[in-house]
Amino acid sequence: MTDEQYQAAIKQFIASQFKYQLIGNVARVDLVPKQTPDNFVYYIAFVHFAEWFDTDQARALQADVTDSSKRAKLQFHERWFWICNKNTKPLTADEVAKAKLEWQMKEQQHAIWLAQQQAMSQWHHQMMMNAMGYQMARGYIPHPIMSGAAEMASTGFTSTSTDFPPLAPLTRQSNMRPAAQIESDVCHNGCCNSDDFDN
Repeated sequence: MTDEQYQAAIKQFIASQFKYQLIGNVARVDLVPKQTPDNFVYYIAFVHFAEWFDTDQARALQADVTDSSKRAKLQFHERWFWICNKNTKPLTADEVAKAKLEWQMKEQQHAIWLAQQQAMSQWHHQMMMNAMGYQMARGYIPHPIMSGAAEMASTGFTSTSTDFPPLAPLTRQSNMRPAAQIESDVCHNGCCNSDDFDN
């Protein structure tokens, strides 16, 4: 689902809730994206009515919205509700389109900045590898085994002895280095006086 489809679904849901709950017919819903300090995107909805119904529900919501001592709410789920406030600065459809375009430009600028940061990080890594003597003909491409090891480590996987290939069998070397010469055959500090050794 694209961002456009997601926003269209939200607008449709909001409009249908106001009609279903006998509040009124909605002419349009404007969604304004906002961002929390930890970069979570949420939307504020501005609901423009084509018609308010002449019902108790509509009159009660209008009364709560205009009364500053009350918090007007529209319950749309047993656990969830929308807080409804009067829009003191209504925007035209053109102004909303302009704000949406500005938001999209900010998102694109952020995506470009992230791509630049990633490229700089890769360039820095390659320069460090070159400085340490690891020459690479083309861009840094990690070895598939190392990529897999890094991915497994990031998920908390630890290896076992079965994860490694078996060691080559030990063989006798033909040219062995002679052992160091023993300077004395006298036992030091009683190391040979234990029951494990035959004196």
